[in-house]
Amino acid sequence: MQRKQLHYYLVYQSPKDAAARLRIDKALSMLGCSKLHYSLWRVGRNDVKKALAATREHRPLIFKRSRELVSAHVNFERELYDLGSMAIIAYRLPKGQMGKRAAVIRALIRTPRIRIGQSLYLIPYLRASKLESYKGKVMLQDELFEFLKREGVDAHRLTYLRVVYPSSHKVLVKMMIDHEVLTCQKLTSALKELMKRINNAEPQELPRLRKTISTYNVRYRAIKGVIFFSHDMMRVDLRSHLKKTYSSLNLCKRMYRLKSTELLV
Repeated sequence: MQRKQLHYYLVYQSPKDAAARLRIDKALSMLGCSKLHYSLWRVGRNDVKKALAATREHRPLIFKRSRELVSAHVNFERELYDLGSMAIIAYRLPKGQMGKRAAVIRALIRTPRIRIGQSLYLIPYLRASKLESYKGKVMLQDELFEFLKREGVDAHRLTYLRVVYPSSHKVLVKMMIDHEVLTCQKLTSALKELMKRINNAEPQELPRLRKTISTYNVRYRAIKGVIFFSHDMMRVDLRSHLKKTYSSLNLCKRMYRLKSTELLV
């Protein structure tokens, strides 16, 4: 009986230059690799080394399926960076439907994820018991995938994956941290700008400002869920950045209440 071919999955950082992308895709195709989504390819076991050589300058990642679920293990002092079992979700948005794009962006804010390519995300894959404990707090791979399907977005996923190249996941952990820190900083900056608007507001502007505060409050809760998930599951502590955002949000709310009282008296 012929043994079934074991496949790996490769993602590379797609270059901006179209000619360079075509060269890489041609090289992978000639190896017999199958393109699944933009820079995501299925690679035969015997072709992994050649596929890595073809994408070496573009930060390639190699994944393989694992029979068991492995928990993340991150320890900065001991320089251990293991993301554990992961899922890849890939999607394509319908052209010209900005409403769906906005809905997907809102969902992704609630999702602990690492963007590894165009419309391509790496998300922790948890046991069913763990998934239940985070329900309503964050959106994990099952819920995100079902959400995309309900929205009519063409979506696909790969599950039970382990990152096997590079062997240390330090770069991926840093990407995750950098993204969440930047997300906190952007919301904090937006709240500070909102404070200026509140300070100079006229009575007719109050309803619009209240709506903006409500939107930022929802965004904060989404970010909070992701950061507490990262701390609980991966021992990545970003709560100090969240605290700054929380302080700005509370100050914004107090300023609005005071301004409302001042203008409506």
